Amino acid sequence: MDFDGIVREWFYRLPKGYADAPYTEAELAVLNEVLSENGITLPEAKLEKEKFTEPDQMRNEVDQLDQAFNDAEPVNIREALIDIGGKQFQLNDKEIEKLTGYLEKDMKKKDFRPMPRPQTTASGKSKLPKSKRIIGKFAEDENWQEWLDTAEGIISEEKLQKLYFTLYDITSATYTAKYIDSVLDEIYNIPPTELEMHLFSLSLPPKYGNGKGWPVPESFWGIADIGTERGGSKGTEMGRGELIIPLLFKNGELNGANATHDVNINGEGWHVKELKSQNSYIRLGMGTFGTSELASVMGSKVGLSTKEFSFERVEPALSTPIKNGKMSVIDALNQEYGGVETEYDALMKIQQELDREMRKDGIGFDGGQGVIFYVPADKHNMYFVPTDKCIAGGATTGAHSVGMSHSGRPVGKFAMEAEKLR
Repeated sequence: MDFDGIVREWFYRLPKGYADAPYTEAELAVLNEVLSENGITLPEAKLEKEKFTEPDQMRNEVDQLDQAFNDAEPVNIREALIDIGGKQFQLNDKEIEKLTGYLEKDMKKKDFRPMPRPQTTASGKSKLPKSKRIIGKFAEDENWQEWLDTAEGIISEEKLQKLYFTLYDITSATYTAKYIDSVLDEIYNIPPTELEMHLFSLSLPPKYGNGKGWPVPESFWGIADIGTERGGSKGTEMGRGELIIPLLFKNGELNGANATHDVNINGEGWHVKELKSQNSYIRLGMGTFGTSELASVMGSKVGLSTKEFSFERVEPALSTPIKNGKMSVIDALNQEYGGVETEYDALMKIQQELDREMRKDGIGFDGGQGVIFYVPADKHNMYFVPTDKCIAGGATTGAHSVGMSHSGRPVGKFAMEAEKLR
């Protein structure tokens, strides 16, 4: 009987990957499943309502496996997770062996490792031509091959492997393919020691607070500044600050041209926007003010057009109706939300609702984590601003204008106008 195999399969199915005596009833239930699948029965063990009625008796039955338990190592389930076609599958050892056998024997696939390069031909008589060393269009270029000669031994093999696949993704995607030459030019001009230090060096987005940004390493400024004007066209637009994400983060990637979010970090979506200064705003296309709850209130109760919602448009209607049969802004907001009695209250409520709806529908939509603001004029700083720290400057029918808080609290254009009344 393959005791080791049984224990290994049992551990594999347990949430923590191993079990210690005395075993819980839940652990013994999983063991019973494995034993049954191997044609082994424990007659004295009865399952009733997902619990053993005689757990002590079953524990006696499995004492014969003690030596196998002592020898068994915890199972790292994550090592048995594979990604194929955007789907994730969990496989046991036998399934992995079967799959790799099919790939190697039937499909004639080999272990793909693009960076390690044999220095001689099979006969050992001459060096392998550089053009044959690595597959991939950009990798066939002489400049790439020459650069590898200068980088190997300085940049770790792991990072070179990951860099290859990251560049390959850029080359393969329709909307980013036109940028590959610009990216490669920048890579070639960065000292290998700097690449070794910064490539894929970030695990989590840097913390945002008190207006402090994360400084892009100076050697990477050129990559951060790559945008539509350096290779793209209408339909393949790329904002500055996007291409650097998959090169800086261990688990960062670009999303498609029509994706909800510009980039993913650890599987979570972020918008990336360039700002001219910390105090400026950008338009966020995902949030359409014309269909928002606040716009509905302003249109139906006050009679304000939703073409553009700005302080200048609401100011005359704060306390006095501007249309017959309609309410003032103060009365409409008080009826809808409550607690609005003064002009200050009205402006702050407008700001509050703009922020809430913009965060929910514009940034947080489909799991959005926030906005990465790239400010080249501010020493090339990037601000990783979570959803709840983004602020709305105003709104149009097309989109909210979005910025970030510098003082630790949300301050938008309506809130700033409200402060003048205090």
